[in-house]
Amino acid sequence: VSLSVFFLIGAILLAYLYLNQRNDIIDGFEVEIANDLNTFSSDFENSIGDVASDLFLIKEIITSREYLIINNENVEFVSEHEKNRIQANLMNWLGVVSIYDQIRIIDINGQELVRVNYNNGEPEIVDDEDLQNKSNRYYFENAVVLDENSIYISKLDLNIENGEIEVIDGET
Repeated sequence: VSLSVFFLIGAILLAYLYLNQRNDIIDGFEVEIANDLNTFSSDFENSIGDVASDLFLIKEIITSREYLIINNENVEFVSEHEKNRIQANLMNWLGVVSIYDQIRIIDINGQELVRVNYNNGEPEIVDDEDLQNKSNRYYFENAVVLDENSIYISKLDLNIENGEIEVIDGET
């Protein structure tokens, strides 16, 4: 048997071992990826459930007291005291539940009635003159048509303010 036959057999054996090891590594990656996806999916479902529970609890807090009235097709607070009270409640909420950047109460015309910003763990109430109308935002248009026991979850996207991508803490 010639030396070239030994090299050929050696090369075939090395290729076989390489392909086996490569396939084992790929199989391991596939299993790891599948496990990661299952974990992420489960975590995501739990997070969405938590958010939905929070939303319904906030809705219950707001609607259990008569904070708001409809006056000539405008939604208004019944008094400045009640507005201050709901702002304080939402600010306290953000102080405890730190996963939200903002909590807003938006009327049926898209106008923010209240907004509380998380502000890096120092929640703050947004002044009335800084409240915005969100009626032209796709998420408002999609949410306002739902019945009262439904939740609209918008896609994750960049926040556009005054025609520009909003920058937070100096980062885009």
